[in-house]
Amino acid sequence: MPFIITPILERMETLYLQPRDRARFETYLQLLQGNSKGEELILPIMGYNPMGKEHVLEKIRVLMDSETEFITHRVIQEMNDMYPLFPDEEIQVVINLADDIGGAWTQHNTTDFKSKFELNPLVNRQFCAPYFWTNETITETIIRNRTKEYLLRYIHWIQQGPPTTLMDYFKMEQFAFSHSYLENPIGFKEEEALLFLHTYEEATSYDIIFNFFYGDEASELMGQASYGMGTSAGILLAQHSDLS
Repeated sequence: MPFIITPILERMETLYLQPRDRARFETYLQLLQGNSKGEELILPIMGYNPMGKEHVLEKIRVLMDSETEFITHRVIQEMNDMYPLFPDEEIQVVINLADDIGGAWTQHNTTDFKSKFELNPLVNRQFCAPYFWTNETITETIIRNRTKEYLLRYIHWIQQGPPTTLMDYFKMEQFAFSHSYLENPIGFKEEEALLFLHTYEEATSYDIIFNFFYGDEASELMGQASYGMGTSAGILLAQHSDLS
């Protein structure tokens, strides 16, 4: 089941060059779903805000100028060589750009969670959708690491099945960062995050799992329960802990 890059950035540039009106939205739906209705996907471009403003077009052009799809293609080749584990069906890898500047369409943390952990609709249709953000600086290192992360989550999902408990989610996120080098964060309270993980490792509640990965501030913003976790504590623990 080799991963393959399905180029989308030029098509999205063309979309965002259209006037920001109903016709643009309908064009987006045609790209997303074709002539089907409901939840059927033709292309996994659900991260894009079809009514995004000029800054979205500008970031698409940054991604193009940074050769994002070429770099992604090279990473895919590396990962296919490292994980030749699947049957012969192809998995389409499609770059997504989520707008965390432009307001109501995209809430960063909930969208990030969904893109990483709610993969069943994509896996069922043999899609993988790495997310980039309008509010981040694009570098080759970010492109390479982000691509690896999303491919590895897909591989983990296939090998281990969908996560259900907090520990399942954590192990998948650990695996996603297993090929990335990241510096240790300053001020990260690892012991507190580990205590939370082991206290709630069998938990299946969305509120607990979300709070572990994104912290109290993100939970409270969404009107959810908070449990004393620092910002992105679970994500940082997955990136830097060698917990087996």
